[in-house]
Amino acid sequence: MKTIITPAMAGSILQGNVGNRKISQARVDDLVVDMAAGNWVHNGQTIVLNTSGKLLDGQHRLTACIQSGASFTTEIIYGIEDERAFVTIDTGKTRGATDILFIEHGASNPRMASALKALHEIFCYEGDYKDFLMVRRKVTNQQMSEAFHRYDGLEELCEQAGKRRMQAVVIAGFWILKKADEHNANKFIDKICAGLFDSPDCPAKRLHDAIFISGGARGTNGITRTLAIVFKAYNHFLAGKKMKILRFVIERDSFPLPAGFENIDSKYFITK
Repeated sequence: MKTIITPAMAGSILQGNVGNRKISQARVDDLVVDMAAGNWVHNGQTIVLNTSGKLLDGQHRLTACIQSGASFTTEIIYGIEDERAFVTIDTGKTRGATDILFIEHGASNPRMASALKALHEIFCYEGDYKDFLMVRRKVTNQQMSEAFHRYDGLEELCEQAGKRRMQAVVIAGFWILKKADEHNANKFIDKICAGLFDSPDCPAKRLHDAIFISGGARGTNGITRTLAIVFKAYNHFLAGKKMKILRFVIERDSFPLPAGFENIDSKYFITK
């Protein structure tokens, strides 16, 4: 039978949390985000107690309930007698973002999850974009599922870009360009993918060489730098300027938004 667990009830149940594994605050934080936002979905997982009231399963959900201050719906299983049952709980593989996208939406492109995470981070940023830095914030599975519907057209772009082994952050950058100005973005992207350039100093060629020849970037600074040079090259391309060097120095340069960014539909931006 379904039960609404309040923070007070959660605290009472957790008094029987003895000899359990160490709580992962990162896991709790994920659950807090969903509970506080009202996105918690009862999925059949239960709170499990043995005959003496010892908690066998559910400590992360109960802790998140207290920290979020939000009640949640679940089922409670009482009276498990065999202590050996404890070692069989939560031994399966956790479903990650890629699993959720495939199971719920049939999205099988391996770059899809990373591209969605990049877009989620860009569009939930609340500071001045000149200081923007990709910090690879944790995104819950619920948020990933919502992002799949929010960022329309991304799956198709992932399929097209996948043929060129393009980094997910580059795909995310191209998606933003298309939402800012689809006509000019397509001309820019087509040049890069076709490898046809007017001169060695063409901004599209500079970006092409950076993402296909120089190799992919790693780490938060590398990913931020890659996104910045996508936007920087695009802005030079629109302005008809040549580029001797395509470079972005995080410690020195302001993050460049692409031309037309202000025209992107507000439905893509995430406000708290």
